[in-house]
Formats: sequence, C-alpha cells, structure tokens
Amino acid sequence: MITEVTILGAVEAAIYREDDRWRAIRLAPSGKGTIDCTHSLALLMSSRAEQRALPEPLRDIDELETHLRGWSRRYRALDLLIAGMDSQLTDGTRRTCIRAAEELLLWNPDTSHFVRARLLGCPPSEEADISGGLRLCQEISAYLVGSRMIERPEGDKVTAENATIEGLYGALQKVESKIPVVRRILDEVLFFDFGGESNPEAARRAIIDAGVVADVASALAGEPAKVHAKDPFLDEELKDYRFVLGQFMARIHDLMEKKSEKSLIEEKFSRDRGPLTKFSDPGPVLEAAKFGIPRSHSTPFEIKPLEAPVEIFDPAYPYVMGGANPSQFPRAHVFSREAA
Repeated sequence: MITEVTILGAVEAAIYREDDRWRAIRLAPSGKGTIDCTHSLALLMSSRAEQRALPEPLRDIDELETHLRGWSRRYRALDLLIAGMDSQLTDGTRRTCIRAAEELLLWNPDTSHFVRARLLGCPPSEEADISGGLRLCQEISAYLVGSRMIERPEGDKVTAENATIEGLYGALQKVESKIPVVRRILDEVLFFDFGGESNPEAARRAIIDAGVVADVASALAGEPAKVHAKDPFLDEELKDYRFVLGQFMARIHDLMEKKSEKSLIEEKFSRDRGPLTKFSDPGPVLEAAKFGIPRSHSTPFEIKPLEAPVEIFDPAYPYVMGGANPSQFPRAHVFSREAA
C-alpha cells in the first residue's frame, strides 16, 4: 500500500511512503515506466515546484504512475502554451511548442480544463506576446489547410486540430484586462475576510483550478460562463467553498453593478466625462477616482473629480508556473519557459 503521496507535476516526480519508508520516483525518459530517485528525496522535498497531495492511498506503483503522468501532462502543456507567447523565442520554436501543446490538449479534457483555468485565472506578464501566439496559430492552420493535411469546415471556422490553442489565446486576449480585477477581489476575500479553517493559499489554488476565476473573468468580458454553485472538484478540495464563493460572487456582482452605473453616467454626461473608474485597462494596475456632484450644480459641465487617480497594485501570484509555497505578499509573475 502506498500512502502520503505528493505529486510534483512540474518536475515529473512524486514522493510517497511505502513500508514505513519515504521513497521517490520520476517518469522514465522513454515515456513508459518510472525510475527510482529516492537518492534525490531531500532535493524534491525542498523543491519550489508545486506540490499536490493525493487524499487517498494507492494500490501500487502503476496507479501512482497514472496519477503522475496525468499531472505532468498538465504542467507540460501549460509550459508549452506559455512558450508559444514568448517573444524571446524564434517563431519556429514557438510554432513547435504550439503544435506540441495542441497534441497534449486535443484528446485530454482534464488537461484542457487545467490549462484554461490557469491561463485565464492568472494575470499574464506585460512581456507575454498573446497576439503573436494567436498569429502563429492562424499561420499553422493556414499551412495545414493549404497542404490539404486537413480540411477547413464550412463557414471558414477554426480547424479542429488547432482550435484548442487558438481558442485559448483568443480567450486570453479578450479577458486579459479583467483577470487582475477578479484576482484582487478573490485575494481580498480569502486573505482578509475569509475566517475559515482552510489554508487561504490552498483555497485560492483550488478555486483557480476549478475554473472559477477564468469563468468570472470571461463573464466580465461578455462571454458565457459556468455556474459553480455545486462543483465536485471544489467540494473535494475545499470544505467551505460555498461560503467563500458566496462572498466572492457578491463582490463581483457589486463590481458589475458599478460598471453598469458607470456606463449610464458616461452616456448621460458624454459631453464632459470625468475620469471614471476604468475596468478595461490592461495590466495589474487599476485606476480609481472618486466623484462628487454638488447639489447646487444644475449642469453636468460643473462636475469635477475630488481626488487624483489612485494606483492599486494587484497581487499576481506565480500560479501559472506552479510555485510550491508562494509568499502571501504581492509578487509580479513573469511568463517564462523555465520550470519552477
């Protein structure tokens, strides 16, 4: 019986306990089987790679290998997807990464869900070349269609082989400016107003991996989103997730109402707009301004801002590349190909 299993998917290794002894394995380079690496146990235990504990004991090494391969596939696909947006790489290398990521995502729903949740749930760096990655995806599709390796469906839709990556890059481009806002609200709920028994960092990771942040950001961008009122994944990972989501969604609804009110004010006073709160500016820095309308004023042209815009920094935790124990303090995440 194998117990106390910890998966380190980013480095394709696992730590476990068997026969009252701690052991470690890693995936074999051949793509089949595992290699014992207990001699590196101390190094793996102190690694900054994201660690994921399995709640239930496993029967044997074969079952452990199945879990390890599944999580390693997720992190590999995410790493390749991020490399496709790395402008420091050549276009040829980026195309190779995109094609490799596509193969991992196309026939594996679990991997696709994980990659989407992380990609749309964590603020990208300013250096991320999203439009360039999208352009390379379209070039790959055009080449495959031109060489008759695949046929483009009716209506000139995205090809089946390249739909996953192209769709993810396109979705990220649409919601990029909304992600920092949603993450800031989630962090406020978990780290300041939560008061629950769960670890705030573990709760944040579970909520992101469930796709909640990605779906809320998509909803703010006008895209259809999933309802997480009853989520089996969150039910398993976080005991009091409904209470957390209740507070979180209440603030999101307040944000959407304020955004709607802002649009009405701008429409009414279109000839002289003040610096209203901006919800669509890119990057983790949001601008906020307070307004006052004196009762004695009868025309919109006399409205003046009371304060200058105030910068609010959004904590961007390094969850895209899977840091094991990220600090509670804000740290800007930088996209890179290097594994944690």
